[in-house]
Amino acid sequence: MRKANAAPSSTITLPGDKFIASRLAYSLTFAKKALGHLIIDDHPAPEDAPWFVKNEKIIAETAFLIAFSKNKCNYPEVDKAFRELIEVLEPLARSKAMLLNICLKPGLALDYAQAHICLDYAGYPNAQFDKALRAALESSAANSIERTPYRMMEGEWLKKLWNRGHEDNLDFWAQLSCLNHPVDLFCESSDGAYSISHAL
Repeated sequence: MRKANAAPSSTITLPGDKFIASRLAYSLTFAKKALGHLIIDDHPAPEDAPWFVKNEKIIAETAFLIAFSKNKCNYPEVDKAFRELIEVLEPLARSKAMLLNICLKPGLALDYAQAHICLDYAGYPNAQFDKALRAALESSAANSIERTPYRMMEGEWLKKLWNRGHEDNLDFWAQLSCLNHPVDLFCESSDGAYSISHAL
């Protein structure tokens, strides 16, 4: 008989690798369909629609999924969906417009190169984009835009992803970010919630 003040026993069961792989494969396939509908078939939502998202945002978020999936390609269903998504994503991530924006807007170069960096990390390099990004980051205008700490953390993470030898300043920016401050659940704004998810 259990003592009255004893803590109840509990068992935490995590999903198995095969289940995670199947869900990941589904997510990759869904992302491919989303890109095909929203961008390739030229059916983006109108800009005044409440659900409107810029194409660059869709491309960048899809690339994050590619970077995450890289180490799960030992599962055939993930590998197949991974490669099929890259076929759709790569021409969008490395379009002439993306390359032009990296060259003309050095302060936003990492934003426009996000998908390129994730593809490079996933094993799909591109020397032309590397050259353009390197020149942009070394230019005097590279730091022309003020960023919040969590965005600076993201930039440092992307640089590290692209260049394994990059000495990042993540610890410095983490101290200034939302991760180093208590969360006020009663007056936290949507921006606050966004910053926490972004920083994590």
